[in-house]
Amino acid sequence: MTIDIELFGLLLFGIGLSVIFIILLPLAFYLKGKKLRTVEDILESGNRYYSLNIFIALHGLLH
Repeated sequence: MTIDIELFGLLLFGIGLSVIFIILLPLAFYLKGKKLRTVEDILESGNRYYSLNIFIALHGLLH
């Protein structure tokens, strides 16, 4: 029984990683290049905090 639960957990972890790399990461790169600068102009008064690199851009997408 515990082997099935561990296998299920590994399967969910693998699906989560694939969603991040296949869907969310390209979306973050697209929005970082185009839309995030417009949002920074409006919300952050032109300060470019969220378009510095991709890790901060992911946080900026949540903002």
